[in-house]
Amino acid sequence: MKDEKSQRFKALKYMAIGFGIAVVLLVVTGMTYSYSENPDFCGGCHAMGDHYTSWQKSTHRGVMCSECHLPNNGLMTKLVAKAQTGVVDVYSQVSGKAPLSSDLRITAKGKDMLQANCIRCHDATVMQVSIVERELDCNSCHRNLVHKNIF
Repeated sequence: MKDEKSQRFKALKYMAIGFGIAVVLLVVTGMTYSYSENPDFCGGCHAMGDHYTSWQKSTHRGVMCSECHLPNNGLMTKLVAKAQTGVVDVYSQVSGKAPLSSDLRITAKGKDMLQANCIRCHDATVMQVSIVERELDCNSCHRNLVHKNIF
C-alpha cells in the first residue's frame, strides 16, 4: 500500500513538472513570436537598417513587416515561412555572409508573397484597376512605395 502511494505521488510529481515545463515553453514561444513580429526586431539586423528607415518614413509605417513579407493565409503557413526565413537570416548573420543593406534584394518567393499580400490588403483598389493592369506585379509601379531599391 505504501509503495503504491509512493508511486502515485512520483507519477503526479513528474506530471506536474512536465506540465510546468510545457507552460514555460508555451510562454517563451509566445513571447518570442510576439517579439519577432515587431518591426524593431527586423530593423535590428545590420542588413535591414536602410530598409527599416525607409519603412519608418513610408505610408506603410503602421504595417508590421510580416504583414507584407510572410504568407498570411493561415497561422501554420506563416509559422513555417517565418521559421524558414529566420533560419536563413540567422545563418547569414552568424556566418558573416549577410549582404550589406544596399545589396539586399527580395527573392522570387518573397515577391510572390508580397504580391499576394498587396492584393489581400488593397483588394478593393485592385478591383477598380483595369483587367490588363491587374496582370501586372504591384511593384512594377509601386516599387519604392515602402522600401527603396530592393527589387
